[in-house]
Amino acid sequence: MEGYNFLHSDSDTLAGGVGIYINNSPSYQLRNDIPTTFGNSESLWVEVCICNKKCVIGVIYRHPNNDIQSFTHNLSETLHYLGNSKLPFLICGDININLLQQDTVLSVRNYVKTYNSYNCLELITKPTRIITTSSTLIDYIYTNLPATVNTRNSNKRFI
Repeated sequence: MEGYNFLHSDSDTLAGGVGIYINNSPSYQLRNDIPTTFGNSESLWVEVCICNKKCVIGVIYRHPNNDIQSFTHNLSETLHYLGNSKLPFLICGDININLLQQDTVLSVRNYVKTYNSYNCLELITKPTRIITTSSTLIDYIYTNLPATVNTRNSNKRFI
């Protein structure tokens, strides 16, 4: 796409990989220092400067049917690292953990609690994959951006 740079991290498998288009005009830098050991997943981290404010954007693809507990543990380490950086962040992607199961599946509940423990807000609250027999919420965005998190107690729904 004209006016954008395509940044990507390929998969070691035949499926997967992540990418992000970044507008040429704002300043950005790859954040290779952010822990990305999620086990059977790919991630890409970019620090952007928008309106003179820095923010980290992470894109993750987690391969389906892999251990949620291990992924959650590694994600917690990354969230801890990001928290120490004091920069707001957005994490998005195809995580393949169905958030609609958080009331019935312990590993999903613990995954959501991990984000909550770092004061993150889920921006997508409706199913992202719908077929005739089921619906799932496996693609989402979490953020700790102050303006967004402060609306947590409001009646606003984002998506």
